[in-house]
Amino acid sequence: MTRGFQLPDRPYLPAIFERLAIDESDRHEVLAAWPSPETDPETWRSLRRAYHTLVADMGGYAPLQLPGPVTESTPLGRYFFVYVYLAALADVRRFHLQRGIPDDISWATLSDLGRNLKRDRLLLGDGGLRTSGWLTLHFRGSIYQLGRLQFNRVNIRAAHVADAFREGEPTLCTSWLLDPQLAEYLAPDSNIVRFGRRFTLVGDGYDGDADVLRFVFHRIAPRIDDLPQRTTLERAIVAHLRAGSHWRNRTGWVEL
Repeated sequence: MTRGFQLPDRPYLPAIFERLAIDESDRHEVLAAWPSPETDPETWRSLRRAYHTLVADMGGYAPLQLPGPVTESTPLGRYFFVYVYLAALADVRRFHLQRGIPDDISWATLSDLGRNLKRDRLLLGDGGLRTSGWLTLHFRGSIYQLGRLQFNRVNIRAAHVADAFREGEPTLCTSWLLDPQLAEYLAPDSNIVRFGRRFTLVGDGYDGDADVLRFVFHRIAPRIDDLPQRTTLERAIVAHLRAGSHWRNRTGWVEL
């Protein structure tokens, strides 16, 4: 049973912001735009709808499209989804606790909120969280940070994946890191190539250019000539795109 839409009490916010890796600049703006049912009842109703959409599917595997703010042009609108996730924090922490998720893994997973706030500011020039889909996985117990990587729980949707699996069984791992084209550019003993070799790939995947640009360069639809080429990986990505080729998000499985 959920608590209903309820934001954390202010005395607890400094510790929560720290745990969620929220930068000082975003903390100030989140607090300054703090919503209230008295001052903005319409936004409060929208927040409540988004919260209930999120927690009603606690443990679900697929990203959700949450109802959004009336407008994104105000600080309250730009940080709308942050307030939704802050309200859902107690729900997902209880979900983790009930399933024996270690405290450090729980907080490491949820701290992706702070990392996404940093990325939005870097990409768009001001504070806020413009999209909600990715983090609906974190705040519903669907994805977990294990070491340097995040693992998304999904259900197997193709019976031909492997003889060892059945349709609908839970499994992990879809990522651009599994694109075998990376091995054409990177050294055989590089961490990315060695990681990819651990998985048996399934299907053809789907276009991964946007994800590569977002996670490696922190850019949205950049000009190729504007991309830095400081590392072997950056040079590989640019060379591949300049050749008119595309990166792929691939799905793979590994026996644990």
